[in-house]
Amino acid sequence: MNESLELREIEREALNTLGPFIGRVSERLLLLALMKVQFLSREIASAEASERRLVDIKESVDQYCIVLLEVLEYTQVERLGVGCTEETISEDKERSFSQNTARVLRELLNSLANG
Repeated sequence: MNESLELREIEREALNTLGPFIGRVSERLLLLALMKVQFLSREIASAEASERRLVDIKESVDQYCIVLLEVLEYTQVERLGVGCTEETISEDKERSFSQNTARVLRELLNSLANG
């Protein structure tokens, strides 16, 4: 029993140390995904894209949308933000950045997937 408590304390300390780092990395990945979707959206809208290039871009977009929409569903980042638990949702205002980024990302993904 005592060993189990020690292991939990070690885990807690590791998460307290790594958690903020993992949260920052997660937010950066979220921003990169948003930038990629915006780029793909502009590529599709570009009149300069050849027919073959447009087909390639749309295939990429379809695959990208499927994966990222699944990630958003699984992580619930729109509701929970990055690095938080349900119990603390209303307490951390810094989370709103990742929540808003995820919402914008979902909107763009849905419009690309349906368009």
